[in-house]
Amino acid sequence: MAQPPSTRRTLRVWAGAPDYQKKPLELPAVSQDVWLHKQLGGYEGRLVIQLLDSGQLADESIVELKPGEPRRISQTARNPSPAAAAPSPGMVLIPAGPFRFKETHGDEFIPYPRQDVDSSFSMPSFLMDRFPVTNAEFGRFLDATHYRPSDTANFLRHWKKGRLPAGQENFPVVNVSYEDAQAYAKWAGKRLPTEIEWQYAAQTSALNPWPRRQTTPVSWKEEVVTESLTVKEIRGIDAARCNLGNDTLYAVGKYPAGANPYGLQDLVGCVWQLTGDLYMTGNYRYIIMKGGSYFRPSGSWWYVQGGPRELTYRQFLLRVSQGFERNATVGFRCVRDIK
Repeated sequence: MAQPPSTRRTLRVWAGAPDYQKKPLELPAVSQDVWLHKQLGGYEGRLVIQLLDSGQLADESIVELKPGEPRRISQTARNPSPAAAAPSPGMVLIPAGPFRFKETHGDEFIPYPRQDVDSSFSMPSFLMDRFPVTNAEFGRFLDATHYRPSDTANFLRHWKKGRLPAGQENFPVVNVSYEDAQAYAKWAGKRLPTEIEWQYAAQTSALNPWPRRQTTPVSWKEEVVTESLTVKEIRGIDAARCNLGNDTLYAVGKYPAGANPYGLQDLVGCVWQLTGDLYMTGNYRYIIMKGGSYFRPSGSWWYVQGGPRELTYRQFLLRVSQGFERNATVGFRCVRDIK
C-alpha cells in the first residue's frame, strides 16, 4: 500500500511585507529561540512570520518591532560548577528569594528598556563578589592568560607602562571594556551578573532602596548642565557609608558601614558596575550599569553620570567601540552560579 508523502514544516520570516525578490529567513518549525539581531541586524518594523506545510502556506502572523524600542541582545550562559556549592574566597552567598524589579533612571534621550519592569521573579541562590574586581585580581588574570584585547584603545590606561600602579593594588580595576570584563570572568570561572541579579543581591527581597536602611530621607539637588545632562547632588546619606562624590577613587572595603545585609560592599558611589545586559535599538547599542561612582561630572559628560545612585537606578553606557567605553569610573564585579 502506498504511503503518503512525508510532511515538511518550515517557518519563513520576512522583514517587511513578503517580497519574493528577496530571500526570507527560513527556519525549521520547532521550538527554538531566534536572535533576530544576528539574522536581521538593526532592522525595525514589521515581521511577517509564515508557517509552510510541504511548501504550502498553513498559517501567518505579523509582529511589529517598534522603532526605537530597546531589545535585549545578550544571553546569560549559566554554567554552575560542583565546587561552587559553598562560598568561594571573596564571594558571598546570595540566598534564593522573591524579587520585584523596579527601575529608575535619569535623562532619556535614548529610551531605556521596559521589559521586566514591575515584574516579579523567583530568584535562585548564587554567589557574588563581595567587592568590585581589583587591579591586583585583574593583574593575576593578565599574568595567567597574557590576555590582550582586539581593540587596545584606553585599555588600563591608568597603569604605567603596563604595570599596576604602586599603592593601587586594591583599587577597583577601571578602563576596561565589556569584553575585557567577560574575559576575566570566564578565566575566574564566573560571569557578569544580569541587571536583575545585581539589583536583587543589592536590594535583597526587602527591596531596600539603599544598601543600608536610611534613618534620614534622601533628597536630590538638581542642576541642569546641558540639554542632555542633568546632574543630581545627593543629600541625606551618611558620609561614612559611601563616597558621596569627592572625585577620588579608593581601595575597596573603605566603607564597611555601607555593606548591605548580605555583606556586599562598595555597591554605590565606588565605580559604575557593568552588568551582562546588552540592548540595541535601530541606531544604538548600550550596556546597563549600576551603582554610581566616585566622580560627579560638572560638564557635558552625558553618557556616564556620577555620585552614589539608588539601587534601582540604571545607567546606559553607549557601545561605540571598546576604547570609547573604557573610562576611569567604570568597573565590574562577578557572580557564580550554584545550580
